[in-house]
Amino acid sequence: MTGDDEFIEISGNEQAKTYLKKSDAEPVDWSEIPVTDDEGYLVTSMLTALEGDVRIHAVAPDGRKSEMWEGEIVKAIGDDQPENITFDWYNEHPNSQTIHFEAHPRTETGFIEVVEKRDPEKFYSAATKRYDASTKLVYDEHGEKRLYTSLATELEPGTTYAYRVNVDGIWSEESTFVATNRSRDTKEEQLSTAKKPNSFLPYHFKES
Repeated sequence: MTGDDEFIEISGNEQAKTYLKKSDAEPVDWSEIPVTDDEGYLVTSMLTALEGDVRIHAVAPDGRKSEMWEGEIVKAIGDDQPENITFDWYNEHPNSQTIHFEAHPRTETGFIEVVEKRDPEKFYSAATKRYDASTKLVYDEHGEKRLYTSLATELEPGTTYAYRVNVDGIWSEESTFVATNRSRDTKEEQLSTAKKPNSFLPYHFKES
């Protein structure tokens, strides 16, 4: 450290203090954070530069304060396009296929479309089936992302299917898989993963 007038301390942790050059710092007027709407919601991007543990409370116009909320701001990772499409070959349902895929946490809805590869009309065919995905936010050491899971049913074992994945109106590339009739008791293990280049690391599942 070369002088108090050249650096400012941005972390009060005595064990691991963090400093920043004054020339790289930009003062923020926290009074510019907007007030809540009529339903009590606040939407702002002013907090997105923070990462780590935070404490936040609401202040009413008359000065009354809410209880302190303690939480953690984490990095949002991933893309708006579906990524890390993973097949779970061990299904509790016969003639079915579980498909997981991931996207940025701000995405909301996802589904897959499946049709037999030999169908000349492909995804424009009336035989195309749509399977909506369940969704949840997941977190690991890299940050937070949204995990989607779809279950394709009524598949014919040994048949090659074409599929594509949709997240909030954005499609993945088309690909194929061969349906199986394996159960979770099957000893043979197969895993098929399609990754987009430069995508975030896949979330690893630990089966209970």
